Amino acid sequence: MLIVNIHNVEDGVVLRCTGRIVAGEEVNILRSVALAHADRRQIVLDLANISTLDGAGIGMLAFLQGRLRSNGLHLRIQNPSAHVRELLELTNLDSVIDVSPSEEFKQICQTIRDSECEETRALAAHH
Repeated sequence: MLIVNIHNVEDGVVLRCTGRIVAGEEVNILRSVALAHADRRQIVLDLANISTLDGAGIGMLAFLQGRLRSNGLHLRIQNPSAHVRELLELTNLDSVIDVSPSEEFKQICQTIRDSECEETRALAAHH
C-alpha cells in the first residue's frame, strides 16, 4: 500500500510517501498524484517512509523525471531511506534526479564538521 500526503510549499509541492512503491496500484497512485501537481514548478518526493521500491517503482521515478523535465519542471527526492538510496545509486537514477540527504544525515555531517573544527581549534591552541 502507498499513502501520499500532499503539502503545498512556496514554489511547489511536497509529496510525503509512506509504504511501498511497487508494481501495480502503488505506482499508479504515485503517477496520478505527481501528474496532478505537474502545474507546480517543483515536485519533491519525500521517501523517508518508503519500505520497498521495486523495478516498477524505479521505472516510475524515471518516467516522472522525464515527463516533468520535458515540461520545464523539477523533480527532487528527499530523505530516501538507506535501502532506497542504494537502489537509486545502483540504477544511476541519482545522477538524473536531485536527491537530498535525509535531515538525520545532514545533522550527522554538521556534527562531524563541528567536532573537526573544535579539534582544529584545540590543536591550534596547543601550538
